[in-house]
Amino acid sequence: MALSALTAGALMMADPLGHQTGMKPERLLGTPFQDFWWPGALLLLVIALPGIFSLIKVRSGGGRAFSISFTFSLVAIIWFLLQLLLIPDYSGISIFYLILSTMGILCSMQLMGKRAL
Repeated sequence: MALSALTAGALMMADPLGHQTGMKPERLLGTPFQDFWWPGALLLLVIALPGIFSLIKVRSGGGRAFSISFTFSLVAIIWFLLQLLLIPDYSGISIFYLILSTMGILCSMQLMGKRAL
């Protein structure tokens, strides 16, 4: 998820009007954004960078790795819920990432020793 957010965020910032990505700014009607630059920057800051940090912490086995993973997954759930609420013509990929984020919460809880279900 973090790597696709890194790519998508960079593309959105490089092409804020969506010419090369095929995204039309009309998709942003009802949001505070006029073009895709700020959504791309936020995608990098909120999903890509924390996701990469979480992955590194989990792979290295740091002491708070699964707490960090839990927090990242919770932030991702909020991000994708907001995306689904604000952009009416959402794509299926948003639902996929919402499900993936929920699975991240459940896995983090299991690995922290808490009962997930």
